[in-house]
Amino acid sequence: MNNVAKKYHQQNQEVNIATAANADDFSEESAIRFTREVLILGGILALLQVMDGVLTAIGVGHFGHASEANLAIRYLMDLWGHIPALVVVKGFAICVVGALIFLSRHVAWIPQAMKAVIALYMGAAIIPWTGVLVTKVL
Repeated sequence: MNNVAKKYHQQNQEVNIATAANADDFSEESAIRFTREVLILGGILALLQVMDGVLTAIGVGHFGHASEANLAIRYLMDLWGHIPALVVVKGFAICVVGALIFLSRHVAWIPQAMKAVIALYMGAAIIPWTGVLVTKVL
C-alpha cells in the first residue's frame, strides 16, 4: 500500500461489517473494513440512482421515450417499456456502486471518483430533470 493510501486509511475511521453468520462468530479476521466516507458516498450514489430513475420515469411518461438522452437506455425503453428498462438499468447501477464500495478497500482513488460522479450526476441528471418537470409538468 502506498503512502497516500496509508494516510487516507489512517485519517478515516473504519466501519467493521461482519461476514460471519451471527455476531457470536465475529472476529477481526471475519470483518470487511470500509471507511465511513465510502459508505456515505455509496449511499448517496445509490439514492441518486433511485431519484434519477423516478424523475426519468415521470419525464418519459409525460414526454415520451425520445426525452431520454441516453441512447442505450432509450433503446431498452423501446424494447421493454420505460419502467422495466429503468428498473434494470438503475438496479445494475446500484450493483456497480456496491462493487465500488468493495473495491475502495484496495483502490485509494475511488472515494474521489465517487465524489466526481455525484457532482456529475447532480449536474447532468437530477437538476436538469427536476427543472424540466417543475417548469413543464407542474
